Amino acid sequence: MSTPVPPRSPGGIYTGGCLVLVLAVFLVICALLWGAISTYQGIYQMTSPLPRDLSVVPPATPELSQRLLQAKQILESAEGGEIRLRPEDLNYLCFGEGRNPDLV
Repeated sequence: MSTPVPPRSPGGIYTGGCLVLVLAVFLVICALLWGAISTYQGIYQMTSPLPRDLSVVPPATPELSQRLLQAKQILESAEGGEIRLRPEDLNYLCFGEGRNPDLV
């Protein structure tokens, strides 16, 4: 005699697989929404609704003029060398004496 076949569940044999698939799709959608929301919050925190006020570039001091002259000499020399400039030096070099007024 043959062994009897167990009765099938009312939902069918694929009910467990469908539940796992639905759960996986739900988790992927939640992850995408969380990523979108956190990206929006990060962008919102990094921007400002008001323009930033940039101060006027100070005029060149004798020390700054001397440092820039030394840097120019180092750049023009054949052996080269190291140049160390402070942020104030770079600001004057880029924006001083009316240079690049559209960037200021």
